[in-house]
Amino acid sequence: MRSASSITGGGNADSDASAETGLRRAHLVEATAPGTLENAVQIRPWHADVLRLGGPNIHLARHNFVLPLVCRLVHPGSGSSDVGQGGTSRAESEAESRRLVDRFGRIPW
Repeated sequence: MRSASSITGGGNADSDASAETGLRRAHLVEATAPGTLENAVQIRPWHADVLRLGGPNIHLARHNFVLPLVCRLVHPGSGSSDVGQGGTSRAESEAESRRLVDRFGRIPW
């Protein structure tokens, strides 16, 4: 799959997980995804968060399909569903989020 274009992010290299390894990380987005951070903020806030919080080694790479490669669903009884409903999974998720913030100063997408 060839990347038609790329949108790069920013962030603090000193506190970025990718910066620890020096590796670049791409998040694949469909051909119709916003082409700039400014547009992503308006219509794809998750993509904007990836760019803003992911650090200097993160970028969005377009694939040639007009639809996303993955459609994320939360199935009843899954871990994601359990986190949303509270209980042990939510407590574990919140503890993991705190560890990430303690280590990187934010959730490093």
